[in-house]
Amino acid sequence: MSVTTLPAPVAAYLEAKQAHDSDALLAALTEDAVITDEGNEYRGSDAIRAWNEKASKAVGATYAVEDVAAVADRTVVAVEVAGDFPGSPVTLYFHFALRDDRIASLTILG
Repeated sequence: MSVTTLPAPVAAYLEAKQAHDSDALLAALTEDAVITDEGNEYRGSDAIRAWNEKASKAVGATYAVEDVAAVADRTVVAVEVAGDFPGSPVTLYFHFALRDDRIASLTILG
């Protein structure tokens, strides 16, 4: 991956994930943002909030950025995710698409 800096909305999202702060996480997203994680799509603030609570807070997840790259029109961030879940820690790849200085979509891949 080629190293680049984190765009502000991506940095805000990752800080919110680390703090388990769903309100701050939602503030980094567009109104129509879509998050895809483990093959499931989450749309709308209620669905994204519920996903974040389950995927992060419930397992005490921590996030450490390992690498950042600009790939086509996306920012790809390699993140070590650790917590109370099988296989921890694991490196996941967060593929962010931005629009109007906010995150329009995020796909998380293993």
